[in-house]
Amino acid sequence: MPKISRDKLSDPTVRAAKYEGRAHKLHDGDGLFLQVKQGGKYWHFRFWLGVSAKGKAKERLMSLGVYPKVSLSAARRERDKARVLLAQKIDPIAHRQEQNTRKKVAEANTFEAVAREWWQDVHRHQAAYAVRDLRRLEMYVFPHLGADPIAGIDSLRLLNVLRLVERAGKVPTAHKVKDVCSLVFDFALITSRVASNPTKGFGRRILQPKAKRSGLPLTEQDARFFDVFGYLAFPGLFAREADDITRAFEAVWVEHGGGHNQRQHDHAQNSALLPFIDRHPYLCSLLDDERVQSIGAGLLGEDFNYMSSDGNYFVGDTAWHSDGYQRAPGYRSIKLAFYLDAVGRDSGCLRVVPGSQQVGDTYAEGVHETIATSGANRTEQDWGIPGTDVPALVLEAEPGDLVVFNHRIKHASFGGGTSRRMFTINLQQRFLEEDEELLRECIAGLAGFWYERVYSPLMVESAGPGRMRHLEQRLAHADHLPGLVAKARQEMSEPSRF
Repeated sequence: MPKISRDKLSDPTVRAAKYEGRAHKLHDGDGLFLQVKQGGKYWHFRFWLGVSAKGKAKERLMSLGVYPKVSLSAARRERDKARVLLAQKIDPIAHRQEQNTRKKVAEANTFEAVAREWWQDVHRHQAAYAVRDLRRLEMYVFPHLGADPIAGIDSLRLLNVLRLVERAGKVPTAHKVKDVCSLVFDFALITSRVASNPTKGFGRRILQPKAKRSGLPLTEQDARFFDVFGYLAFPGLFAREADDITRAFEAVWVEHGGGHNQRQHDHAQNSALLPFIDRHPYLCSLLDDERVQSIGAGLLGEDFNYMSSDGNYFVGDTAWHSDGYQRAPGYRSIKLAFYLDAVGRDSGCLRVVPGSQQVGDTYAEGVHETIATSGANRTEQDWGIPGTDVPALVLEAEPGDLVVFNHRIKHASFGGGTSRRMFTINLQQRFLEEDEELLRECIAGLAGFWYERVYSPLMVESAGPGRMRHLEQRLAHADHLPGLVAKARQEMSEPSRF
């Protein structure tokens, strides 16, 4: 058998080849040649496969690419791969077309594309918490795996993403993200996009256990941290109750018309309602919860006052501000913020400037001078940066997380949807008898919300002795509130939206 001639060309020869008025070929051997045309230089592989109608071997021509993008050595490798396929009686052209088709299908079936298809076609119709699950994917999975073909994602790659969530201190969230991913892979399996569900390979202990912090009692370290930095975060503290809390939240809004001032939420402006937890028996009972009691007692003293509660559908950005930087000097008030949607850095989570609550401190006063209120942010003028670039701690949150912060601390949020759900419970230190006029001034601040009582009848009538301890002082000093509300109704076109 005669020896097949190969590798006749050299790099200098190929590089020097020029079009000279007509197309011509430079043969490298074993079917590989370079076609030199007016438009460029093209690699081809010539082979015979099959039989023509006349009973002769059928000549085929396979394009291997354009020189110099495909070098001489690369063209030879492609020819050799084709020869291997031919030896197995496989048409290299058809094989390449099949591989390209598979690649296109894989690219079309990225994790994000399949996940969004699952959410749109299946999940959003079945689960009340579907929006929350989509936000988890958007925050924690899509940035790392969203563009990858779903069929190529194995257990290890998914686990590495979940570990990132764990290392951020969000162990309960990591478990929830894993559960949502499992549903996506089940859908992909049913629709023939994957051969298996990689989450099924996770042992029960592959992630850290969902240990829940009891919050009881508030530690001395927590209290000292709050004294200095002005905030505390309790990931997953109410995770077990998150669905019940969300249902109660929505029930209050339905009874109140769906949005601000008895009108449907318009997704253009914030909707706010105060008082809020006072309007639902389950939410009222949160004030009696030992976790709330522990936080209130640990930061304010055991005889703290329940100030108020507000429920919100937030829209867009909330500029930097304090909730009363100079209100009631000498008395600390705090906000317990319950988040009902997953929120991240650019999707509406809380940002705080640690230490900015220290009234009279040089640092805090300097911050306050530039961002005194939400309507008087001068970050561009004073610091040359937009509000989003103010150095701050970003407190991403999941449903069931609780964030506690001093009313005086500078805080803001940026981005997000048009109906982010959050409500607060506001607590304050009990006032001394000699400062009762100062207390009345604080209560007067509620008038803009058009509610004539300091608490709802439900909140008071369902209160046991323990709860009444936190209501009694403000109840005894709120006789001026109805008159102030009547005046506010005359002066304002609608209740305050904050």
